[in-house]
Amino acid sequence: MDKTNGIRRQARDAEWDTTFFRCVAEQACDAILGIRLDGSICYANLHATGMYGYTRDELCNMSIQALRAPETLGDFAELFYRASGNGIMFRTMHRRQDGRMFPVEVNSRGVDFPDGRIVVSIIRDNTINEKLTQDLQEVRVFSDCLLRAANVI
Repeated sequence: MDKTNGIRRQARDAEWDTTFFRCVAEQACDAILGIRLDGSICYANLHATGMYGYTRDELCNMSIQALRAPETLGDFAELFYRASGNGIMFRTMHRRQDGRMFPVEVNSRGVDFPDGRIVVSIIRDNTINEKLTQDLQEVRVFSDCLLRAANVI
C-alpha cells in the first residue's frame, strides 16, 4: 500500500469514527453535555433536550449552574474542579425548564480537545430509582410494624 492510500484510509477511518460516536451520543438513553471550564454548555445530545425541556440551542447558551437546583450550588465549584480532572460520579438535583426539580446521577470527566479542555458529563434522570428506593423503605417500615404487632399478639 502506498503512502497516499494509507492517508486516505486514515481519513476514512477518522470520518467513520466521528460518525459512529455522533450516532452513539444522539441515541444514548442519558443526557450528554459538553461543558467548557467556564461552566458554559457547548454540546447537548438529543436526550438532554427532552430531559430538561430546552432546545439544543437554548442549552448551548446556558451555564451548567442554570440546570442545578439552587440549593445544590454550594458544592458546585469543588465538584466541577474534580470533574475537570480525573473525573467524578455524584448525585444531585437538577432543574427542568418548567422549574420542576429532579434527582440525577452525574458521571463527569475532563477531556482535552484541540480548542481546549471540556468536561463531558453523562447525566441520568434518577427519578424512578429514587421513587423505588422510597417505596422499598416504606415497605420495610410497614413489615417491621407488622412483625412487632405479630409478636405482641
